[in-house]
This record gives sequence, C-alpha cells and structure tokens, in this order.
Amino acid sequence: MKKLEEYLTREGWKNDLKETRQDAIKSLDLIVNAIKWPTRIYKNNRLVNINANVLAAAYPSIEAAAQTSRCMKEYGCGDGAITTGAAAADWLAYIPVHIGLHYLSNRKKFSDEQGKLKKKEFWKDVEKVYWTQIPSIVLFYIMASPAQYALMKTGMDADSANRASFWGTLVVTRALHTYNYWKASKKNN
Repeated sequence: MKKLEEYLTREGWKNDLKETRQDAIKSLDLIVNAIKWPTRIYKNNRLVNINANVLAAAYPSIEAAAQTSRCMKEYGCGDGAITTGAAAADWLAYIPVHIGLHYLSNRKKFSDEQGKLKKKEFWKDVEKVYWTQIPSIVLFYIMASPAQYALMKTGMDADSANRASFWGTLVVTRALHTYNYWKASKKNN
C-alpha cells in the first residue's frame, strides 16, 4: 500500500510522465533515423528518384486501367477494346501524377531565390525524362496490352489480367528507362 501511495503522489506521476516522454523521444528518434537513409537516397540519387516517382505514379494509373478494364468487360466490350481502353486510361492517369511527383521531388532545384518556379528549366528536365522514357513507354504498351489480352483469353478477369500484365511489364521497362536515362546523363556530363 505504501508503494501505491508513493506512486499516487505528485512526484510519482512526474517521474512516470518523464519516463514516458523519454521513451517517446527515443522511439521518435529511431523512426526518424530509419527514414533518413531512404529519404537521403531518394533526394540525392536521380535514378532512384525517377524510378520511385514512376512507381508511385504507376499505382493509381494501373488501378485506373484495371477499373476501366472491369467496367468495359461489364459493358460487354471485346478483349481488344478492353486492352486499348486500359492503355488509354493508364496513360491519362499516369502523366499528371508523374509530372506532379517530379515537381514535388525537385522543386528546390527548379526554384529561384524567391522560391518561384524556373519553368523553362523544369519543363526542359521533364522533356529529358520523357524523351529517355519513350523507348520504355513504347515497349511497355507493346508488351502489356498483348499480355493483358492473352491473360483474358485464358479466362482471367479483365482487371486482374490488367494488373498482372501492367505490373510485370513495368519492371522490365523500368530497367530499360533507368539504363537510357543513365546513359543520357553520362553523355551530357
């Protein structure tokens, strides 16, 4: 009972609160330190930055394509029309998200002293990213659309076929784009 009385005194609560605060600070420091390393790589390694942005933009665009596939299948569209609609939905969803992520991750690089966007430099960089990405984009749709078509012909649902073909193809095209960007960057330096 004496320990309970001690604990319930003002000093007992203060010590508990102090220990809890110290534990929270240690936990927060641990979390911050765990996040610093991948964040530093994302900020300082251009190839990691570009690929991370592409993968982040790919998720909503592939989901848009998968849902388009499902809706088109429900409306009775043929497999060829579904793959074409999915490719269009993917592209329309991908571009604005990718450019937005590119801006957010590079805004300091493209800002002047007042914090205003240096539009010419930004769009020149976007152009470089997309020009080096053209071979992988072409390859992506040459591989992904027929793969989706073939998977649907085997009986797979349109949205599942889309996800499987688009994500699988994305891995291949990321490797190609990374190589092309690296090669173009090396040539320009």
